[in-house]
Amino acid sequence: MKTVKQLYQRIFSYHLRGQIKLIVFKLFRKLQILSLLNKIGFLAANRYLPLNGNNIEEVLGVSNGHTQTYKIVEDIITTEPANHLSEQVLNEIQPFAAVTETVVLDTRDCGFSFRNNYILDRKLNVIGGYRIEFEKLPIYIQTLSNATRLSGTVAYLSESEPSNYYHWMCATLPLIRFYQKFYNLADIDFFYVGQFPLSGFHEETLRKAGISMRQVIQKACTADRLVAAISSRFMGVNDPVSEEAYRFTRSLFQNECHRGAEKEKIRIYVPRGNVSRRRVINETAVIDLLSAYGFQTVEMDGKTVKEQAEIFSRAEAIVAPHGAALTNLLFAQPLTTVIEIIPNGFTNNCFYVLANYGKLNYLYLQGENIGQTKDAHHRDIYVDIQKLEKICQMSLRKLNYC
Repeated sequence: MKTVKQLYQRIFSYHLRGQIKLIVFKLFRKLQILSLLNKIGFLAANRYLPLNGNNIEEVLGVSNGHTQTYKIVEDIITTEPANHLSEQVLNEIQPFAAVTETVVLDTRDCGFSFRNNYILDRKLNVIGGYRIEFEKLPIYIQTLSNATRLSGTVAYLSESEPSNYYHWMCATLPLIRFYQKFYNLADIDFFYVGQFPLSGFHEETLRKAGISMRQVIQKACTADRLVAAISSRFMGVNDPVSEEAYRFTRSLFQNECHRGAEKEKIRIYVPRGNVSRRRVINETAVIDLLSAYGFQTVEMDGKTVKEQAEIFSRAEAIVAPHGAALTNLLFAQPLTTVIEIIPNGFTNNCFYVLANYGKLNYLYLQGENIGQTKDAHHRDIYVDIQKLEKICQMSLRKLNYC
C-alpha cells in the first residue's frame, strides 16, 4: 500500500492530486454515497451550513434546550481612499463600510464536535460563517478524524487557515474577545485550535492572551460543553476583519508598541523571505532605489511577534510586497507611510483595511504584467522602478524626504 501511495505521488503533482480528490468527493456527494461511507467508518463532511442570528434554530435545532446562543454585531468604520498612481486603479481597494456579525454557540449537545479545524453537527455538516464556498474549504476533500470525548468545556479557536500568520492574528486569535465577554477564560478547560503544526507565533500570542499551552488541544473532540464563536463579515469584496479584531490583537502587544514608538524612527523594506511564490523578481533594483530614500531591508523570518511589533512600531515608512509580514501593520503608529506592492492581476484589501484602522498613510503599487500563467495569488512580482520612484516621491514628500 505504501508503494502504491508513493507511486501515485510520483506520477501526479500535488496540484493534480488535489483536483483528483475534488472530483472524487464531488462525485460521492452527488451520488449520495457519503452517508453510506460514513456508516462504515469512512467519515467525510456532508454539507456546509452558514449560520447567522436569523437562522439559529433552523441550522442548529436548538429547541431541545441543550444549546444557548448569543449574537454580537460590530460595525466597521468607513475607510479612507487609498493613494496610488493615476494609471493604477484597483476596484477592490476602495472606501467601504461593512458589518461583522458573530454568533456564539454554547451547547451541551454531544452531537456537536470540533474536527479538521471546523465545527460539525451530529450529521457531520460543517457550521460556519456566511459567504463561504464549501468546495474551496480544505475539509471538502478531507476524511474526518474521529472525535475524542473530553470532560469539561472546550472553546473553538480555529478556522480554515489557522496556520497562516494573517488569518491567525486578524481572524482566529481575536475570537477570544467573545469568550472574554461571556465567560471567564480560566473556566474554559481547553481551546481547540485545529489540527496543524503549531508555530512559535501561535504559542506566543496565546500566552499573551492569557491561555496556557496546557489548555490548548489539537485533536478532534467533543465534550460535556462546547462553545464556539462563528463570525460572518459582510461587505462584498474580501470581507475584511472588524476594527474590534484589530484592536484586540494590537492590545496584546501594547507595551511593545510603546517601546518601539519611543525609539529612533526607521524606514524599512520588508522582503518576502524564503518563499516560492509572490517573489519580487527585480528585488535588488527595488532595494537600490529605496536605499536612496533611507530605507533599510529588514526580514521578519525568525523573529518573535514581540520583535516584529517593536520594528513596525518604530517605522515611519514601510514598503513590502503583499504577504504575511504586512500583518504587522497591526502595530504601526498613526501616519506611518505604507506602500504595498501587489502582484499583477491579484488584489486583496486586507492590508489596506489594517492601515485604515491604524490611521496609516496607505498606498499601493501594482507589479507589471510579465505573462505568468500561474494562479494570480501566487504570481511573482516585477516592479517598474520608475513607477516605484514616482510613488515614493508622491508619498514620502509628506515626510520631508524630498
